[in-house]
Amino acid sequence: GKVPITVLLPCYLPNEQYILDGTIAHLMEVLEYDYPFKLIVCYNTPKPLDYEATLAKLDGKRYPSGRTLQVLKVEGSTSKAENLNEALRLVETELLVIYDADHHPDPPSLLIAAAHMLHKSCSCVQGSTYLRERPHLLASYINAEFFVTHFVFFPAMEFITSLGVFGGSNALW
Repeated sequence: GKVPITVLLPCYLPNEQYILDGTIAHLMEVLEYDYPFKLIVCYNTPKPLDYEATLAKLDGKRYPSGRTLQVLKVEGSTSKAENLNEALRLVETELLVIYDADHHPDPPSLLIAAAHMLHKSCSCVQGSTYLRERPHLLASYINAEFFVTHFVFFPAMEFITSLGVFGGSNALW
């Protein structure tokens, strides 16, 4: 169905300034969803950066799909959690999804998550994380760790405690 959604992208600058353009482009141009949505890039920075002018130019941008981009600088923030708390005040939709600045979700993943949420009548669907490229042994180890965490540890904890674990990003609420 056509259900409005808000996408939140919490960021810490300057660390993520070099990857942010690619993530924004991916979410706005590659991520599949049948309804226009608003992406809120909520960020903090300990010092003014030239990159903030680039972000300011993107504020209010409309994409051909009907998606819109809003940029929110969270003054005085020292964490992504504070950025999210401030951005939540701007959410007007029932559904929202949170992605991390270095995540490029698989194109159909949001459609799959929304369909799963509707089918299961649940409040949150969290996606798993994997590395697209594994050029060396350490990357393979990290990918295995993500797999064990999302497909073994989290489900076991949910079964034992009847509580879900939210990893901080890549989830539809």
